Amino acid sequence: MPHQIGMRLRNRRFLMLQGPHGPFFAELAAALRLEGASVLRGGVNAGDEAEWRGPGYLALRDAAGAAGAMERTGATDLLLYGEARPFHAGALEAARARGLRTHILEEGYLRPAWITYEREGSNGNSPAAGWPIAGMAEGPGGAPPCPAASWGALRHHVWHGAAYHLALLAGARRYPGHRPHRPVPLRIEAARALGAAAGLPFAMAWRQAAQARAIRRRPYDVLLLQLEHDSSLGPAAELAGHAALLERVMAGFAAAAPQEQRLVVKMHPLEARRLHVARLVRQIADRHGLQDRAAALPGGRLAPLLDGARAALTVTSTAGQQALWRGLPLFAFGRTVYSHPELLPCSDLAAFLADPRPPAPGAHARFSAFLLRSSQIAGSYYTAPGRRMAIAALVPRIAAERSAYDFEAAPLAAAAHKHLIPRSAFGHHVARKTARTAREAEERPGHEVESTEWLGQ
Repeated sequence: MPHQIGMRLRNRRFLMLQGPHGPFFAELAAALRLEGASVLRGGVNAGDEAEWRGPGYLALRDAAGAAGAMERTGATDLLLYGEARPFHAGALEAARARGLRTHILEEGYLRPAWITYEREGSNGNSPAAGWPIAGMAEGPGGAPPCPAASWGALRHHVWHGAAYHLALLAGARRYPGHRPHRPVPLRIEAARALGAAAGLPFAMAWRQAAQARAIRRRPYDVLLLQLEHDSSLGPAAELAGHAALLERVMAGFAAAAPQEQRLVVKMHPLEARRLHVARLVRQIADRHGLQDRAAALPGGRLAPLLDGARAALTVTSTAGQQALWRGLPLFAFGRTVYSHPELLPCSDLAAFLADPRPPAPGAHARFSAFLLRSSQIAGSYYTAPGRRMAIAALVPRIAAERSAYDFEAAPLAAAAHKHLIPRSAFGHHVARKTARTAREAEERPGHEVESTEWLGQ
């Protein structure tokens, strides 16, 4: 099987653009080279450059620069993380116009135990978003395990992000034309990233106390915030700012929710401006007469919070999957991978807040099984064992001529799927080491791993 993967990749030339923070893209490139592919990395700032290891780095200005690099290098494949930022959206358009294969990575739809790999589009543009649930083959057994609520990789994610932004700031003069997709100046972005890393102990203590208070004061609904610069918000971009979203939800909550109902606003785990968001929640709650009915929660574990909730609201957050797994009613403003009427039966905010309706019985179990077969890969971008596991499974999928969705659409999909992912040379080399490392980490007392569920997937 390793020889088969090598044959598929031997004459392939990959152009990789921006990836998740940390060494994941550099390690993935090494695995692809081991199978015979050639790999270049195109970056638009010094943070991209600092994370690259090995040869083949190209300094680019924008999507037009990426298109030129495809032409000059004879690229056959474009690989990137997140399709929505302008640089990547333009590069994808250019790649598809030239007939290149495109490979899109994202955070796991069922995270934190998985990452996402697709070719056609991600999030609201994913094939899974338009695939009727009734047409999804049922998976073996019952519902898949709930996505783990513990973010054991959070500290790794935070520190990789801080290192990236410090390198970006330090090398800013080498990229004078760089315009980040976030509207925040580089020095402020770097300061926030470093502050978030340094302030983790304080944030953990704050959120534990705040969460305990919130859970005691039932009944409540949960509003799941995303980061303001999240490029996956898509059609709901007008709600990208916290103020706009909070104003919309609290106005509806004051008008339609039962008087005894409370609203818990949960911040994203990587939110760097927790104090600012908490003040914003108080100010908007006061304006709508919700002084005693709204609370801000600076992150924290999602599972205990959802276990006691009546319903949840979000824009497009993948955290909504945990609400759906529990059978909780969920309202989403934007187009998401789970925007199906069986999962989100109510499209009117006032009606939802007055009387939220749960997802159709069995719909999320079928949907999750479909995602696990088609787009989810066990592992992590941010921990060493998680990266090894993810890359071992990812390389054969990248090498395959057809995507997993093609096999889902074909007859006898389950039988065909067995031949979709043969083990690569890299996978053969690291699989046993990955499992051993993860088991050892699990057995160490007090050691927090990202998830133990993915070991059995």
